[in-house]
Amino acid sequence: MSWYLANEKKIIDQFTSGQGLSDLRKAIEANSFLALQDFIDEGVTTNITLCIEQLNQLVKKTRDESVRVTAEGLAKLMRGQKVAVITQGFGYEDDEEEDETGESLDPPEPAKPIKPVARKAKRNTVPNKDRAWFERKVAALKTELEKLPADRQEQLRRELKDNGERE
Repeated sequence: MSWYLANEKKIIDQFTSGQGLSDLRKAIEANSFLALQDFIDEGVTTNITLCIEQLNQLVKKTRDESVRVTAEGLAKLMRGQKVAVITQGFGYEDDEEEDETGESLDPPEPAKPIKPVARKAKRNTVPNKDRAWFERKVAALKTELEKLPADRQEQLRRELKDNGERE
């Protein structure tokens, strides 16, 4: 089983196997990296900067070479993202007509539930059929954000704004 990192538009790349994710989870829990624990547990995060910092700390702390390589690779894939999603890929073929930019020329289809398939997905696959799940995760994250103290919320907004201006 392979695990991929995706953003709101596409799968970015594979970052680990099933065993690799399990080993990474154990190392994260052992070091009490709360942002990473939430990311692994929920499968989605907008807290990119803190997760990258914690992955870099894990790289320095761990003695397990496979955990180190997985953490380094995941941190690298997360750089520059606004949203990070952990997925097993998407179980459909993209048979819609596309223009040169990879954007569909047809209006998007309504979201339909699909069964996850443990196989390597085509690169640049647009997860439009998984949109409902993604929207639920974003809503849950917004709810969690509202529970944070006002000063922390403001700090996160500044970080998101700074990340958006860099792109």
